[in-house]
Amino acid sequence: MANLWGVKYLVGRRILERVVFDPYFSILDSMPVPICRFSRAKRSRLFAGQASYGKDSLQPGTYYSFRLHVRICWPGVITGFELSAANGADVTAAADLLEQVRGWALGDQAYASKELK
Repeated sequence: MANLWGVKYLVGRRILERVVFDPYFSILDSMPVPICRFSRAKRSRLFAGQASYGKDSLQPGTYYSFRLHVRICWPGVITGFELSAANGADVTAAADLLEQVRGWALGDQAYASKELK
């Protein structure tokens, strides 16, 4: 399998340059990216030292996973994303996604902080 993440990133940036969107209004959200169930996590060597245990409010139980944070601009264009450990703070990811961004950002309670306000 080819390691083309750099090429994919550049293609995505080129496409984003040509899409019309409003950069002054952003929505932030996150979702779990499970690697394996809790019962298999101790035996799993996948992403050792990178993934962690986390919970999802929509699905019961604990997962060994990552968390995907996404910044979406009007009318639904993904303009940024970050993959973090499942137990990482949403506020930290929001600060990275909103770095050098001006305007309004809407997110749930997990993204609330005085610094971002």
